[in-house]
Amino acid sequence: MQAALVYNQRLMARSEYTSRRRLMMQIVVWVVFAAGIALSAGMVQWKAAKTRVHLTPLQTFGGLEMRLPQGWLMKVRSLPGSHLIRCDEQLPGGALGRTLIVLQQSLRSEIDPLEFLMTRVLSDEAADAADAEWIEVDGHKGVVLQYLQQIQVGRTIRTQQQTAACIMLEGGNAVVIQYSGHGDPNGKELVRQIAQSLHAVNDARESAPSRRPLPGSGAV
Repeated sequence: MQAALVYNQRLMARSEYTSRRRLMMQIVVWVVFAAGIALSAGMVQWKAAKTRVHLTPLQTFGGLEMRLPQGWLMKVRSLPGSHLIRCDEQLPGGALGRTLIVLQQSLRSEIDPLEFLMTRVLSDEAADAADAEWIEVDGHKGVVLQYLQQIQVGRTIRTQQQTAACIMLEGGNAVVIQYSGHGDPNGKELVRQIAQSLHAVNDARESAPSRRPLPGSGAV
């Protein structure tokens, strides 16, 4: 009888120990799980902050006002009926950075901005895989696309996500924005904000070509 009582007491103690151990293991698992989620969220926020682009105040180019990336090297080229603005991100050590191109082109007649991108800007492969989003810019219809494109970097061919937008202004003036962001999660939002900053001005003076980094404020 006494032996049975001692056995039952040991069994109860072992059972209690097992329950406490199981509870502690569950707590440890949940703590590790929560820490993993917090670390992932922190990495996403860190990457977004690292790639965030500040925008300049409104700049005037050939009858257009727009905001452009701050601190990027800008080159402006004017041709009959078109203006080309190229902005390149400057990285330490001459590394390849992000690129933004804005093209203003005068057309004989207005066409649908999506049709313009599909037929005159994108390749057939990119057009088939493009994801379109319609926007309104200064009262005009526009579209933003994300697509995949193969780009050769040195001897390696990489597939990268690209972003493009087209806005059709009065008189058949098409404005195309192309952005190569090398996996930048803010790329689409950057193109959208630059597109929505566009404004046609009739009495604007054409800017002279410049190679200076753009000053300014604002962030994407």
